[in-house]
Amino acid sequence: MLCVLCGVCAGLFLPLLGQPETAHAAARGIIENRLGQASPDPATDAIIAEMGGGLRARWTRIVVDWRLAQPQEPPAGYDDAYLANLDAAISKLKAAGVRVILTPLYVPQWASDRSLWSSPPPSFENGYQPFYAPDPDHVTDFGKLGGELAKRFAKYGVLYECWNEPNLFAYLYPQRRAGAPDFGPRTYLNMLKSFSRGIKAVQPKATVIAGANTPYAGNNALSTSPQRFAAYLKQHGGAKYFDAYSHHPYQVGGSKNPAPDKPPYNTRNSVTLYNLQQLLRVFPTKPFYLTEYGYCTRDTFNGFIGVSEVRQASYLRKAYAMVARHRQVKALLWFLVEDTGPYDSPSGFFSGLSKYDGSRKLAWFAFAGGNRLSLIAPKTVPRSKQFSLTGELSNREGPVAGKKLLLLARSASQTAWMTVARTSTRSDGTYSFGLLSQMATRSYCVKWLGVTQSVTRKVLTP
Repeated sequence: MLCVLCGVCAGLFLPLLGQPETAHAAARGIIENRLGQASPDPATDAIIAEMGGGLRARWTRIVVDWRLAQPQEPPAGYDDAYLANLDAAISKLKAAGVRVILTPLYVPQWASDRSLWSSPPPSFENGYQPFYAPDPDHVTDFGKLGGELAKRFAKYGVLYECWNEPNLFAYLYPQRRAGAPDFGPRTYLNMLKSFSRGIKAVQPKATVIAGANTPYAGNNALSTSPQRFAAYLKQHGGAKYFDAYSHHPYQVGGSKNPAPDKPPYNTRNSVTLYNLQQLLRVFPTKPFYLTEYGYCTRDTFNGFIGVSEVRQASYLRKAYAMVARHRQVKALLWFLVEDTGPYDSPSGFFSGLSKYDGSRKLAWFAFAGGNRLSLIAPKTVPRSKQFSLTGELSNREGPVAGKKLLLLARSASQTAWMTVARTSTRSDGTYSFGLLSQMATRSYCVKWLGVTQSVTRKVLTP
């Protein structure tokens, strides 16, 4: 997960995603961190049902904690209880129509390169941390982990993603050492080779995914830019060890505008949705999976700057419209289903489609789709006579109550829409704008900001 997101807001009225999808439109996926917990959580059954049901997600991503899967050094075996919990979750996801990308992460203490422990990143003390690169002698054990995952989960048709954000110190450190300016990418390539071989030995036709990079980095001991990271893999023959590439195209901190279609502040060291083509060109024959993306609706402890719920929903729709232009992109996974804490939580993360209490944000409806907003208007109204506009808001689940709607209008001589009234839907999803009058012909449109809008109706005044 990226540590910094931008925070300047702009552009509420973005093109709708309610248009028919093209044949190459990226599938929608969503992530819920609780699916990868060490022990069963009764709440996950309802979450899985929502992911495959109301949200209609077709992909998710589960982190496999290497420390939990293999807590002791070989020849000790794997933790069957932990892996059985993963098996149960993956089985339920498959039944709900959701495919899974498995992402092993975190180096166990026994596999860590101890020579790195005395040179920690800033603010960390000496000693083991799960982000230290694995000892070269234990890279083969990482490959064996891949083989074990293939043995257990091949029956579910899962995909295997090699690590999370390996171009960032928080997950693979260091990125650069004296005499080794590409230490991070080189270490990762060795891990990728071992991981891929371990999986392919068991499941030759499995899909191995490389990359999963953060969108920005400074090319120092703490981070490697996604452009440089991908170029290193290509230049050193890494493409033969993976079938697809992944990336996390969050808009980066410092950008003037957080919208998905606006440039990051540094396009040379950043890859967002705006300039995703830079990565697609590196591996033009590989499918791409964008395995993490989102916007928070409140500032977070780790630097994400929040946007409004309207903007979150608008940016979600815009993001999926943008990736639909790229045939290489097979899926975009939103992070998360639910916020990880209430808004007053100092350690919460707020990119969820729903709040911590389960109440749905506007982005939930934007992601799920199937929203319908009707508008009934008279064809002709005499000058200055009062009239009403009515309609109904619904989705696949039925009427949608208590949602704020805007009535927009413009005359034949105007190009810009103006807000002329506001209302909320009733308990049965219906709404009404009454006591309207006009001196000349006008066009009307009703908007549920961030989510959908009605057709335009022209009301003639002779």
